[in-house]
Formats: sequence, C-alpha cells, structure tokens
Amino acid sequence: MAKAEILKNGKVVRSDNFTNEIRHDLEGFLIEFSIENLTYIYREITHFKTGDIQSNKITSGYYQKLVFLNYIAGIESLEKVKNTDSSKEGKIVYATKGDNLAIRKLLIPSLPYKGYCEVSSYKFLYDGDLTKVLNDDLSIRIPQEVEADLETVELHIQSSIFLKNRMVLASTFADVEQNSAALLITKIALVISMINKDIFPLFDNGTSEEYKNYALKQNEFWQTGLILDFRTLNDLDSYLNNIRRYYRNTYVNQLLITQSNGKDKLYWLAKSLSPITLSIIPPKQRIDILEVLALKSSLDDDNQEYALNIVNSVDISNQSEVNEFLGALISKKYVTNSKLPPYTNNLYSLLYIKIVNHLSILKSTFEMIGSNKYSKDNRTRFATAILLLWQESKYNPYKNLTTNGEPDYSLIDDSTYDYDKNFNHFALINYNSRKSKFGVYNDNFTFEFDPNGNGIYWITANKDFTLSAATSLNLYQPMTLLSYPSETDTSIQLPQKDGEFKGVVPLFFLAFIDSDGDSKDFDTKVGIMVDVAATFSGIGAIAELRYIRYLSKLGQFLVIIDTVSIAASILSFLLRYSEDCNNSPFCEKLRTVLFYIEIISLVKDPIAIAKSKKAAQNLVEEGIESGWPSGMLNEIDGFTPKQKIEQLAGMDIADYLKAYVSDTKSTLIQIINRENAFLKTIGAEHSLVKYYSDFQMEEILTYAAGKGLSKEDGMGILHQACRKRPVEFIAPINLLKDRMDRLVAVRKRGFPFTFSSLDSFDDYANNKIGVTLDKFGLAKDKVYYTGSSITSESSISGGIFDTDWSVNYSYIEMEKLVGEMEKRFIRAHNLGIIKKGKANEYNKAMKSFFKKNRVLHKRYIVAIEDGHLVNIRQVIDRDFPDVIKSDITPVLEDLKAGYPRIKYKFK
Repeated sequence: MAKAEILKNGKVVRSDNFTNEIRHDLEGFLIEFSIENLTYIYREITHFKTGDIQSNKITSGYYQKLVFLNYIAGIESLEKVKNTDSSKEGKIVYATKGDNLAIRKLLIPSLPYKGYCEVSSYKFLYDGDLTKVLNDDLSIRIPQEVEADLETVELHIQSSIFLKNRMVLASTFADVEQNSAALLITKIALVISMINKDIFPLFDNGTSEEYKNYALKQNEFWQTGLILDFRTLNDLDSYLNNIRRYYRNTYVNQLLITQSNGKDKLYWLAKSLSPITLSIIPPKQRIDILEVLALKSSLDDDNQEYALNIVNSVDISNQSEVNEFLGALISKKYVTNSKLPPYTNNLYSLLYIKIVNHLSILKSTFEMIGSNKYSKDNRTRFATAILLLWQESKYNPYKNLTTNGEPDYSLIDDSTYDYDKNFNHFALINYNSRKSKFGVYNDNFTFEFDPNGNGIYWITANKDFTLSAATSLNLYQPMTLLSYPSETDTSIQLPQKDGEFKGVVPLFFLAFIDSDGDSKDFDTKVGIMVDVAATFSGIGAIAELRYIRYLSKLGQFLVIIDTVSIAASILSFLLRYSEDCNNSPFCEKLRTVLFYIEIISLVKDPIAIAKSKKAAQNLVEEGIESGWPSGMLNEIDGFTPKQKIEQLAGMDIADYLKAYVSDTKSTLIQIINRENAFLKTIGAEHSLVKYYSDFQMEEILTYAAGKGLSKEDGMGILHQACRKRPVEFIAPINLLKDRMDRLVAVRKRGFPFTFSSLDSFDDYANNKIGVTLDKFGLAKDKVYYTGSSITSESSISGGIFDTDWSVNYSYIEMEKLVGEMEKRFIRAHNLGIIKKGKANEYNKAMKSFFKKNRVLHKRYIVAIEDGHLVNIRQVIDRDFPDVIKSDITPVLEDLKAGYPRIKYKFK
C-alpha cells in the first residue's frame, strides 16, 4: 500500500515518489511537493500577473516552482509556465483504494491556551471514492472513527517566542471570541515563522549584518511591541492578511530579490517592518524606498500603506531627522513627462498623486456588503502626517520665534518664503470657503503643482469668472488667510496647535484641504449623477439640459472658461443636433460635452471644467477618426461649431493632424496590398497602384483632415485614384482636393451627383435599392451609398460613374448571412430548381471563399424568384437602368474599406 496526499482540487495522489520537503496549507491540502527533484507549487489564478489574468486562459493548479518564479521575474513566458502544469506532465500517480492517507490540519486552540502551535494528524485507508474526499464546505472529510494524534509544529525560534508572549491576548477578548482570537494569533505566528525561514534569509548577502539587524529588530517588535494591541477580531484578521500578502508576494519574487541590490533590495525587506522598526533605518535609505514607491506607475493599497509607514517612522522629536526627511521630499525631482516642455514632479507631489482617498460612492457601496476595502482615507493620512512633521521642523518659522517674537528663518537654507515684514504676515491669500445647504464647498481657488517641480501655484476666479494664476511658491510656504473659514466650511479642519488656529497654514496642506473639498463636491454635485448616467443609462438619456436650453433661448453668450465663449446661436445648433442625431459615437460624445457645459453654467467647478475639456478632446478625436458631420462645418456668427469644440478641447490640433495623416497613409497601403492579393485570387484583370509619393499623400490627407473628413473618406478618395485603368490616368492633386470639396457638399445636401434632387434620389433608393435589399433579405439599418458619384460629376478617368451601395455587417452577422444562403441553396434543391450536387458545390465554394477572404461574394447572395434561383448580380443587371449604374455589396464593418461613403436612412 502506497502513501497518499490530497491536492487542492480534491484529487488523491501517491506520495511515495515525492522527494525533498513537502508543504501543506492549514487545512491539510498539499501545496508544494517534488517529484524527480522537480518542485511543483500550487498557484491560484490571482497569483499570476495582472495582464495575463485579464487576457489569457489561466487555471489554478500545480506548476513547476522554478519556472513560475522565473516567470514572475520576467525571465520565462506564461506559455512556459502553462506547459509545466503537473496534470500535463504525467509525473503524478493517482492513489487507489487501500492506499494510506495522511492528513495534518491546524488544531483550533481552546482553553487553556498553550504557548505553542499544534496540528491534528490523521491516518486512514483511502476507500477509492473521490466523491467522499471533501465535505460540502470543501474541507477534507475525516472519517468519524479516526482519532487524531496531536503533533507540535516546529516553528522558527522567533515565532515561538512571539506565540508564547502573545497567546495570552486571546483571553482579553469576550468569551465567545476567545477561540477565534487564539486561532488568528496562531496563524499570525505561522506566517511570522515562514517569513523568518523563507524570506529574511533572502537578504543575507552584501550588507547582511545591517539587514539581519533590521530583521532582528522586527522580531523584537513582534514579540514585545504594540503591534498586536488590537481590540477586535477584524483587527487581528486584517493584520494576518497584511503579513500573509507580504509573504506571498515576496516568496514568488524571491529571484528578483536575490538578484537585486541597494534600495531595490531594501524595498522588499522593509515592506515587512513596522514604523517603529523602520525608524532604525537611516533616513536616506527610507527616502530611497519612497523613491522606489513613487516611481511605480501606481500604488495599490498595500504599497500606499507601506509609504505611510515610512512617513510615520520619522522621529518627530528629532528635528534633524525631520528636516532631512522634509528636505528630500521637495529637493528630489523627476521628469515624469518627456514631451516638450518636460513635466517635473518632486518626491512629495509624486507620492501625493499616487496615494489616494477612495471616492465616497465606493466606500458606501463596499461598506454595505461588510467590506472596508475602500474605507482608508490614505491621502488624508499622508498630508496630515507631513503637516505634523512640518510643525516640528525648521520649515515652520513659528517653531522657534526670535527674541522679538518674529518668525525665525535662521535654520532655513536659502528660504524662498514670501513674508511681509512691514505688516508681519506671510503670503496673504483671500481663500474663501462656505459649505452650502446641499453639502457643496463653494470656494474661489484651485491649486496645482508647479510643472517644474518647484512648488504649488493657485488659480482664482473673480466675479466675472476670468482666471488669474499666481506664481508658484515653496510647498512648505506658510500662508496667511485673510479670513478663516469655520471648521464646517472646509472638508478638512484647518490645522491647529495647542488647541487653536494660529492664522497660518502651510501651502501644501491648504492645497490638500481645497482638493479634498473639490473631491467631495464631485461626489455631491457631479459624481453620482455621472457615474449612474454613464454606467446604466447613458448621459443623453437623463441629461435634458434644461438650463443650457434656457440660456440659448435668452440669447446668452455663454462663457465656459476665460478663453472660450460660445454664442447662443452655436449653442442652439448643438442642442438641436444632439436631439436629432442618432446614437452614433459622435452624438453620444457631443451630449457628454453639453452635459458638462451645463454643469459649468450652473457652478464654476474646476473639476467639471476639466471634465468638459476631456469630453471635448474625445469629441475632437472622434471627428478626426470618423469625420465631422457637415453641420459642424457651417459658419454661425463667425465660427463653426467644430472650431468651438476644438477651442474648448484646448488641443494642439497639429499633433492630431500628424496622427491622422500617418495612420491613414499606412492603412491605405495595407488596403492596396490586401486588395491586390484578393484580385489575384479571382483572376481580375485590374489592380491598384500606389501612384503618389509619401509627400503627395501627406498633402492630400492634410487637406482632407482640414475639411473635417474622416480617415475613411480621406483614404477612400486616394484609393479611387490608385486604381489601375485600361487607359492609365494619374489624377492631379488638385483634382483630388476638388473631389473632397464635392464630398462635403454631397454630405450637406444629402444626394449624389447622379441625381438632380433629393426627391429623385430618395425615390431611387427606396424603390430600387430598398426593394432589392428586401428581396435578398439584406439588412437595411446599416446601408451606405458610395462610388464615384458622391465625390464628382464623373469618374476620375471620365466615362460612366456609379452609385454603389454597401451593407455593413459584423463578423457574426456575416456568418449568419452565409448560413442563410446555405439554406437557400438547399431549399432550391428541395424544390427541384438545382441538383443536390450543385447545391453542395455552391455551399462548399461559398464557405471556403468566405473563410479565406472574409467576404461573401455576390454570386452566392441568392433568392428564389418565379421558380428560379437568381443571384444579386443578375437582378441588378436586369432591373437597374444603365444611366444609373449601381452595385450592392455586403462588407465587414471592422474591415477598413478604403472608400468614402455616406449612411442612408430608408424612408
């Protein structure tokens, strides 16, 4: 009989061929084992890299440990990890009936509590029935007749001391909670043991004595400090989860740790240390760790807590250490945006940006389900901690007054503080804040970090809502307030010392108070409305824009910001357009812009202004990508709506024109190559030729962008000109620009040059094209008219010009259309119209052609008419007049077509 263990998935495996040490979790499941000296480790889906979790099919399972660690370190690929799945490698031998099962589970402590950790060990024969291995709660099922043997767990010596000292805390809880508290303390001891066995030794190289001392001090704190001076089971559980996450993250990153050095290595070690233990690390090294954190792309809650622990580790009674720490926060600078001009942050602003308070809507939502995941106001804790340090530092001129009772600058090196000695006050600011009955903080300032990393400047609005900006001042500059808001009129109470407000507040903290109020305003005024509208019903569905419509009727000249004003006539046009247009991406984005304009017209809110700019930028991008509707190009009172949207966006249009030209040119070349390959497969006589140089194409496409044409329109007119004709003709550039002008004209008037009026075009479209679409069962809701007649009065090389039609389908819709045509061929056979062999031949050829080219050829678009099988080409040739040449083609909507087109709405 073989030895056996239980995997996390409930399967039972033989362990006789296991080599080296094996590991179990606290429930008795096998989580690490070795076969033929290859070690496998159990990994949940959440243990993989975030990007791979989102984009790949990953399953929980046992993977080769070394390969997984190399994957986390960026050495091996995800595919390599997946290939080491133990279930694929065939090394596991499953247990059979009669094998000896051995289970070791953590013993739940009970009174009297012991100062050591025990497991219950069970041994019994496996009966071969997998359905009986686990209980309903997925715990391991132990037969009732099997008795447990108690075994003492061999903990690391430091963890053993911790458990002996701490288990007594369990008896301080209420009687019904004592066993749960004892269990949590025991689990914490186990994790501390694993940290000492597996993690701290990773740092035993280079500066090993220094790092060993940090680990020793942390163990001393675990044993005697206040780290477990908790009052609730939630406190204990939270601490357990924190150090468990540290262990898991560090364990899987052990290759990175062993290969790292300096501040990168210290980052991993110090992450396990308490603020008190961190305090023994020299301030410069703690600043090094903060740099590692600040330069990450973002900080999760664990790393935000890590940063806060470092800030809280500064000895506030040691002014020299406080001064060194605060000085580093403003002197260390980093270029965070390499574009001209470069944008620079200092260490304080980088941390401030990445340490956040969660939106109140998230807090309330998660607290409703009993989770405190989003309840920490980390940014408030950060700014407040820096304020406490500032109050005790040399940067606070009130810390040590001169003999004349004036502020003392003697300790500040090259102070850039603004101070009026004649009137004995610091930089004076008329900051006003009043809390309205609706819960909104009405204030007159917006604060921003200086783009050169030198400090903070502010923007204020006067009664006419014109803006003026101050020059930036030192982050630590004391600010004298002209009037002092009450504690209820700011979202955070102004700082006090010795129970009273001293009349000054450092600039960084005033900026924080204001931004915190703005965030709470956003929750109150805009946040919930926008979140609910955008998530559930779309802004356009609930934003009736009543106030903005009222202003337009009064002929108001609406000032959005000091550089942008919109005349009532343009505002009225935008409103009418947003009501009449369909739910296209352009229309939805326009409604979003109007929504924020209305918010701004009600309250001059800096967040809403920023949101309006972003919404306008999205609308401009949509216009460049898909084309501006013709009405947006009409001048109204000296400006076009397009120009006003671009002004509101505040964008460098040149950058977007450059992208437009570059993207369109490369896409056109791809289309030419793709179509030539396709034409070759069907034996076509003609092909496409890239007649124009890169410089000429850029000139043509720049002109197209300036006319408000979409990328598809721009490349489409070039595409028409690149067709190789029987008599070769290379259209001059000016001719192509003329065709672009005419395309804009056709969009405005609504009918192509083939027709003399809109009525004649609508009659043709509905009674010819519409009837044909109905005959063959083609969709009518996504139909476009195209061809030479929408860009000119004749084709590029002269002769007959046509009005082509395209029917847009998604790939799934096209597959369904192919399936419908397959049924029609079979129906034609069942009616005796064609033979079975012919029907099969058609279907085979149709599906093969579609699979290869992603196109449904017109010969396969069929209908049964008067006892005959006809295709769409035959019907068009028969029923359509020669003077109005037409063609109808189903196309994939995600396939760049490379031709100009205009959507048609059937009557």
